[in-house]
Amino acid sequence: MRGVELSNGNYLLVADADYPYPEELLSQMVNELIQSPDFVIIASRYARGASVQSLSLGRTVISKGARVLARHGLNVQGVQDPLSGCFAISRPLLKTVKIEGQGDELLLEILVKLNRNKNQGYKIPAKEIPFGQKDKRSTKKLNTDRIMSYSKAVWHLYLYGRKSDRLQSDIDRREQKRHKSVLFLSKAGRFFTVGASGLVVNYVVSLLLSNLIPNIWYIHATFVGIIVSISTNFVLNKIWTFEDWDFSIKHFLRQYGLFLLLCSFGAGIQLFLVSVFVDYYHIQYSISLIMAVCIASIGNFLLNKKITFGEKIWE
Repeated sequence: MRGVELSNGNYLLVADADYPYPEELLSQMVNELIQSPDFVIIASRYARGASVQSLSLGRTVISKGARVLARHGLNVQGVQDPLSGCFAISRPLLKTVKIEGQGDELLLEILVKLNRNKNQGYKIPAKEIPFGQKDKRSTKKLNTDRIMSYSKAVWHLYLYGRKSDRLQSDIDRREQKRHKSVLFLSKAGRFFTVGASGLVVNYVVSLLLSNLIPNIWYIHATFVGIIVSISTNFVLNKIWTFEDWDFSIKHFLRQYGLFLLLCSFGAGIQLFLVSVFVDYYHIQYSISLIMAVCIASIGNFLLNKKITFGEKIWE
């Protein structure tokens, strides 16, 4: 770890001091790293094409168990030798990882934390170069200290993963909540925009009927204008606001009936609120009208969202 701190090159290579590797391995790793600086390059004893010294049954079981624990318990999958003592990494990639251990199982810690790095897309950026060990001296000594050191490192990395999962869950929940807020406000904005367009449709249709049809009573013209504006509002809200493309006759007529009913209910609420604000609270009519329209419009939006178009209120 001190060596990493003191180094100033753009590439770092970690290897066992007794150099149990073929002569050409390190040059292969360096060349691969220069070509793929966004990957960890690993000298692998277990990748396809590698060969490892034969071990005793007990040692083989322990070694296999340690790798299985790393690959599946810590989700370091896709890497055959996550416990390798030889790897190369670029300094920019290493800087994305906060090393908290004492250097024991350094590669494993780097792989686990790269796997948890959202910027890496939860896919470990690693490449393995297979090699054959020189002789039995290349086999690390296995003792109690080594087992305890590995167990301690795995436990800390497991806790790190749990903490990362909780943090990511919190981020996902906040993002989902923010998304719902934006979606809700977007639909409310569309609904009120459609409502404003309905006023224009109402005015134009009523005016055209009263001017083009002889002897039509203005009340009749206004009533037709209201029906047309409500109908266009329904269709626009169905398609644009709530993105409901089910136009089967039964479904369409059911929704249209509910929309008419709720709009009528909203109009009644508006009249009631205006009378309350003016007669009981003695608020100026123009202000009372604005307050009543706002309250009735919000209620109209929420009721149609829930009842007519079958959506949850807050989504």
